[in-house]
Amino acid sequence: MEDLKDFEEVVEFLDKIPQFLNVKQGLEYGKDRAQEILKLLGRPEKDLKIIHVAGTNGKGSVCAYLSACLESVGLKTGSFTSPHLTDIRERIRIGKSMIGRDDFVRLFNKVRRKVSQAGIEIAYFEYFLHIALLYYKEQGTDCVILETGLGGRLDATNAVTGKILSVITGIGLEHTEILGDSLEEIAKEKAGIIAPGVPVVVSCNNNHILKIFKKCAEENGSRLIYADYAEITDVSITPEKIDFSLENEYYKNVSFTVPAPALYEAVNAKTALTAAAYLKESSQFDGFNGEIDDDDIDAFKAALKGAVWEGRMERIAPGIYVDGAHNPQGAEVFTESVKAFAGDKRNTLLCSIVSDKDYEEMIRIMTKDDLFEEFVIAVASTDRALSKEELMRAFKEHTNAQVHAFRSASDAFEYAEKNFKDYLFCVGSLYLAGDIKRLKGKKDA
Repeated sequence: MEDLKDFEEVVEFLDKIPQFLNVKQGLEYGKDRAQEILKLLGRPEKDLKIIHVAGTNGKGSVCAYLSACLESVGLKTGSFTSPHLTDIRERIRIGKSMIGRDDFVRLFNKVRRKVSQAGIEIAYFEYFLHIALLYYKEQGTDCVILETGLGGRLDATNAVTGKILSVITGIGLEHTEILGDSLEEIAKEKAGIIAPGVPVVVSCNNNHILKIFKKCAEENGSRLIYADYAEITDVSITPEKIDFSLENEYYKNVSFTVPAPALYEAVNAKTALTAAAYLKESSQFDGFNGEIDDDDIDAFKAALKGAVWEGRMERIAPGIYVDGAHNPQGAEVFTESVKAFAGDKRNTLLCSIVSDKDYEEMIRIMTKDDLFEEFVIAVASTDRALSKEELMRAFKEHTNAQVHAFRSASDAFEYAEKNFKDYLFCVGSLYLAGDIKRLKGKKDA
């Protein structure tokens, strides 16, 4: 087998393989395949200090904020997240820097040779995981933040050793055909990342679900650190940012700012700050141990002010925001944020939703409060996109506002950008967020 020579060849190769696999060859789940592949690669993760993050919504933001905090106190921090918006290398970072193209191609070829020789079929997501772990080992990272791909218990990321902390964010109904059709079933899948003796930070506002996590933590002999929603006070939101105060065992009424006008980002930042404080308390790192002090807090404040998680209520131009809300829970917190800083404005919603989401419920949520005077519908650039006709039908059932439909994000955005009044929100999928960012980047180039 010949190695692929350049980055574009690798991207083309990866685009042709499935995102996830469920094959009947004795390695049915991602975790099973990853166990075998990690052995073939020499267990690159065994000397890494891994923070494992699962949840339905908020995982990526928590990873970004936690990385920013840890980097601010001098820890070289790798972050493995998904999906990407405009460049596949976004998934593999150290600090804010993406893996270089040459390193990506070299490590891709190494993984490809190993799995080919072993006759193991590998999914798109799994290529990135193994490239990332090899890269972080080579680069000598102090710690690695590892976001799950799908679920937790059987996810490929759950094959790793070396966990020092697990983090579980909010739980909602998503991927029900795989993870289960109730919050309880999904919570149990996410709880599968809790490893024996490894503490877990849980952010959850559902007491019944919290009991599931507590039970799993007890069974594993793992300390559970609860990042309670009630710890957030004095919330203030503007079109540029959200300010909030945090009061818990680590932070005593400390004010923080996140540069995204989204109520949910205060929750995600709180989760990351709690995880960072625990990590210092646990004395896992030289020079970062003991109780959180004023210097740490100042560093974290500055880090969060500069931390941007792309595609999450991200302001890409005056009055224009992209948000990756892609399930009912995400749609609910998105509309709450719009109501908080633009509830009395003339708003336009550009929307695209993929077919395997609960789009009827998402549309009901986004239309119920009359926050938008106009809806612009786009077909997403994925084979999972809903048709223009189906989206049009669903919106017409829930709103009397103007609805315009287009067969591409490009046409929809061109219309919406010309015609919106006060604010334009582009929402419904991360595919759409990526499309809009690419389009806006080209127009401004």
